[in-house]
Amino acid sequence: MQRVLVVDADDVTSHAIKRALPADRYRVVLESNAIVAIGRILAGDATGDPFDIVVCAAELAEATGDEVIDIVRRCRAITPIVIVAREHTASSADAELVKPFTAATLRRTVAELLLARPYEPALAASADA
Repeated sequence: MQRVLVVDADDVTSHAIKRALPADRYRVVLESNAIVAIGRILAGDATGDPFDIVVCAAELAEATGDEVIDIVRRCRAITPIVIVAREHTASSADAELVKPFTAATLRRTVAELLLARPYEPALAASADA
């Protein structure tokens, strides 16, 4: 099962993202605070249970989506990131979803990014266990 971290202060959006991702394929963790989300990312790496993908709002109270992306890239460059925004942004995310978007678009974007991710033997070994 793949771990997804959703970082968005908008409960409606974050819960819609969680509902759109099948529970039998994805373990979705919701976080409304960017600073706490960054701590979760670091903790996941430290414990050997990293997030497979991050879906992050472009606008957060504690940090911008780009600031979160920058930290994720420095900690774990292999992790794909989807930015969710009200309008097109010039972010460095791997993909962007502009509101409103469909559940099918979200599922397709997440699946494509996870498939395109470079192979990481340590992750494959933990998935086999």
